[in-house]
Amino acid sequence: DPTYRGLRIGTRLYDERRKLCQELNLKGIVFGGRMPGYRRRAAKIKTPEEYLELVQTKKIRDQVILFHLSNDFEPMGILHNYLRADYESKGNAVHMIWHNPLAV
Repeated sequence: DPTYRGLRIGTRLYDERRKLCQELNLKGIVFGGRMPGYRRRAAKIKTPEEYLELVQTKKIRDQVILFHLSNDFEPMGILHNYLRADYESKGNAVHMIWHNPLAV
C-alpha cells in the first residue's frame, strides 16, 4: 500500500527476523525472493540469472531484490518454477541467504 511506504516497515520486520534468528542461535535465514521486474525486461534479458547479475551490478533496478541486498542478504542463485503464479517474476525467485554472525 503506497500510503505506508517510507515508514521502514519492511526493514523493521527484517531486523526482527534477524534478531529472532540470533536468539534461537540459528545458522541463518534462507528464502526465495521475488524478482518482479523480470517479466517486463525478459524480452531483452533472456535469463533470470542475467537479470539478477544486472541488478547486483546496478545496471538495472529491482526494488525487491535491492531491498534484500540492502538488508545483508546474499543471492545463492535462482529458484526456477518457484511460484508459478508470480507473473511478474515469471515464476522465478532469487534464492537468498543471511548468515547469522553469532551462530555457534
